[in-house]
Amino acid sequence: MKIDIEIHRVCDTALNIAMASGANDVSIVGERKRENMIRFSNNTVTVVKTIETILIQAYVGVGRRRMIGVSSNVSQEGIRRFVTNLIKACRTLEPSSDYVALPSEPFRYGSSPAFDKLIIDEDTDLVDIVKQSINAAIDSGAKRASGSLLGSDDETAITTSAGAHRAERSTSILLSLRAFAEKNASGHGLSCSANLSGLDAAGAGKRAGQYAKRALNPHTCTEGKYDLILTPTVAADIFQHIGEFASAFYVDLGVSFFGDMIGKTVARDSLNIRDRGVVKGGFGGRSFDDEGLATRETYLVENGQAKNLLHNNVTSKKFATDSTGNAGIIDPHPWNIIVDEGDQRYEELVKDTKRGIIVTNNWYTRFQDMRSGQYSTLPRDAAFMIENGEITSPISGIRISDNIPRQLREMDAITRGREWIYWWEVRVPTLTPAIRLRNVPVTRAST
Repeated sequence: MKIDIEIHRVCDTALNIAMASGANDVSIVGERKRENMIRFSNNTVTVVKTIETILIQAYVGVGRRRMIGVSSNVSQEGIRRFVTNLIKACRTLEPSSDYVALPSEPFRYGSSPAFDKLIIDEDTDLVDIVKQSINAAIDSGAKRASGSLLGSDDETAITTSAGAHRAERSTSILLSLRAFAEKNASGHGLSCSANLSGLDAAGAGKRAGQYAKRALNPHTCTEGKYDLILTPTVAADIFQHIGEFASAFYVDLGVSFFGDMIGKTVARDSLNIRDRGVVKGGFGGRSFDDEGLATRETYLVENGQAKNLLHNNVTSKKFATDSTGNAGIIDPHPWNIIVDEGDQRYEELVKDTKRGIIVTNNWYTRFQDMRSGQYSTLPRDAAFMIENGEITSPISGIRISDNIPRQLREMDAITRGREWIYWWEVRVPTLTPAIRLRNVPVTRAST
């Protein structure tokens, strides 16, 4: 059922109720989302549905006490109950020693994220796009393909007691599929964009099918250290965690490997990693954060040196610096991670690798020690052994165990060309090339 509600008016209503109820600081962020979802399995479309949701997040400050809450009831009475109960609960808290009023500087915003009406147009045949990807996978050597396509239309608005007021609309489309040549021979294909023209459904299917065909009859490999070539899908998983652990909130809690790296050389001088609120021609992000400040570009790593943490208003006071426009009321977070491309071709990396493994996909990344950056992850779908510069055989059943600071130091190659990666293993939109890491421990995965 279509939701006929203007999200910015919902935010204004909640703000007015909060201020009338005695709040000193108020930030209301509302989001209205419409998602057209298609799922397919064994070459057949199995689900086609539209999901519409609307949420408001309310932050209130009352006498140096703070509280945040979320509600999906946006009726007039629902908003009134939600906001007044939130303020009532807030009054029961002890005053906060790190309370900071919401920023009240002049609010000047840059460009909004991309919006493409074709993604949500009723005349756009998303099922046909799915069929293109399935057919491409089959034509490239797979027997069957499964996955999903998700087209989203997001309306987001903010209003604060300090005078911030902004509303914007954005779109995205994401295709993810796995192709199978046999039960134990699979490949993953991915394409995502803010514009329909940027989605390469056939290309994603072709890649998945080619990987699946090449993954037939996989072998195990000897446990030990290997040079790993990570495709953009896998490299993005590493870079998103660098962005997440650059949050000053996690550094302040003592659970981030990134805090001790600031000001130090941590990687080769060609490595640059940035966070940016809105990327022209890119995917995701916002022009404002949850405190009403404009988002911007912040270097996390510049020329191989760790440069900055990500801040909101509270952490910036603790660290005696300025907000970077990355609020999260509680914890600052990245919007989009951008990794500069290198100067090597992918084929050159393979040729230059004596004993290595190509990893095309991974899942179940888990941190054993966030403070040191120690983690493990499981390569999924196609992976290939490299011996003396040649791809010799597919492999399966392996686990990667390492820590991110060491991997940054051992990143000795970055390719030309980049891809946007965003899917359920990479929740921060990331634009990245492929990379090579030296001497990474590889063991057999537990069964």
